[in-house]
Amino acid sequence: MLLSVIRWLYSKLVKWAFRLLWVFSSAMPPPLPPLTDDLLLMTAKQLAQAIRERKVSSEEAVQACIKRIHLVNPLVNAVVDERFTSAIEEAQQVDRYLAEHIHDDQSNLAQERPLLGVPFTAKENVMIKGMSHTHGIVCRKGMKAEQDAGVVRLLREAGGIPLCVTNIPEMGIWWESFNNVYGVTCSPYDHTRTCGGSSGGEAVLLSSCCTFIGTGTDIGGSLRIPGAYSGVAGHKPTCGWVPTDGISIYTEKCLKGGVCVSGPMARNVSELPFILEIMAPKQAKGFQEKVEQTQLKDISIWYAEDLGSSPLFSPTDPKQLKILKEVLTYLENQQGQKSKKFPVDLKAAYKVWSNKCDDDFADEPELACDLLNRKGRLNIMKEFPAWFLGRRQYTFPNLLNIFLKSLKKEKVDPKTSPFYWKTLQQQCLDVLGSDGVIVMPTSPILAPYHYEPIWNPFDYNFTAIWNAVEFPVTQVPLGLTDDAQPIGLQVVSTPGNDHLCLAVAKMLEEKFGGWVNPSKIYTRSDKS
Repeated sequence: MLLSVIRWLYSKLVKWAFRLLWVFSSAMPPPLPPLTDDLLLMTAKQLAQAIRERKVSSEEAVQACIKRIHLVNPLVNAVVDERFTSAIEEAQQVDRYLAEHIHDDQSNLAQERPLLGVPFTAKENVMIKGMSHTHGIVCRKGMKAEQDAGVVRLLREAGGIPLCVTNIPEMGIWWESFNNVYGVTCSPYDHTRTCGGSSGGEAVLLSSCCTFIGTGTDIGGSLRIPGAYSGVAGHKPTCGWVPTDGISIYTEKCLKGGVCVSGPMARNVSELPFILEIMAPKQAKGFQEKVEQTQLKDISIWYAEDLGSSPLFSPTDPKQLKILKEVLTYLENQQGQKSKKFPVDLKAAYKVWSNKCDDDFADEPELACDLLNRKGRLNIMKEFPAWFLGRRQYTFPNLLNIFLKSLKKEKVDPKTSPFYWKTLQQQCLDVLGSDGVIVMPTSPILAPYHYEPIWNPFDYNFTAIWNAVEFPVTQVPLGLTDDAQPIGLQVVSTPGNDHLCLAVAKMLEEKFGGWVNPSKIYTRSDKS
């Protein structure tokens, strides 16, 4: 009890300290400019159909995204490299093709190239040929991707047009998107707050109506935390569904381990099954129909308010608890039965996730080598003092990570650990079975202020625990709080049952409202 009180007081102190810091800091930038083109509000599927039917040209869609990016990016710093000229040329080719095949069967085209002419984006560690591929590491500055990542190839083959790559944390392993190559990315709702990480730039572009599809990765919450803090949707799929080649400097063997996945991001949950069918053409074939046919009466609902009593994690924000209670009441009324508290103890989340990482990355160089592009090993005893003296080549979270790992004793076989990830995985499988989902906060806190996460460094474990046990998870946006901050929950299911968490998330989005535009909207119809 005493530890809980101390942790609560600490969380309040940190929050108020950063609030005061930003109140008295430099003048705030203006809010996002109003959205003046309703084309940008279309879903990827709607846009693809409109392009096929020649109601909208692909070039018009690409130009609209580019124009919006030029307006928004100076305020949020999401885009780090672009291929706008090439994207326009590719869009023009699509429009010429459609003009020449105007009498062709559109249904075949919808099956073979369902994204024809639709712009999309990817985070900077996901390779798009010719685009920046630094991972936010200073010694990789100027490096370009030599080929497309597997997930990008699939989107291109479906007819998608890549626009740009977006900001991430250094090495993509922190839940705040900043690095010493490209700087800090801001929340589209409040520029004093973080957009989350590591797929932060993608979440910001989606929320700001600058793109139609986001391409993210998730090793500990990298799809879901930015979704929660930037008010958009994301799905961490079952391991092995979406290709992971070309998303990191890690080896192919490591990326197939399961802790790291690629996945779709969109403004709305309803768009995710469509995109997932393209990103996972074998495993997610017919997935849209499967999600639509899923009935709530066939699903067992479990819930968790937190990860258990541990001083490592921030207390769950009352606003998160309130929306969770409202969601559970709705689901119970729809089902006619009470939801159940998830009985498995999750408070060792950090140790279990670390065990999973040790298992998957057993043959990989350490982070201290990664930050030197694997051409040496960073001297933490030299770099820590340099950081405090203002000579900052590396970000503090990664330096702290390296320092803490240096304190570990000799390596232990992950499989002999009392925190072996497969043990917890089996416990969760035994409870959920083949029809269960867990509804819980994506994060214990709402979007924190810039640099605040380092004072609560373990809060990402609300999401990381599900990477550790290789479960699919959907982040669902549920509107805004009274003070205009995005709020959302995550819906967890078991491997291969992605349709369950997506179906429940879709129901919740429809009931409680999903993404809310951070700009004041002026559409074409308003102006006419």
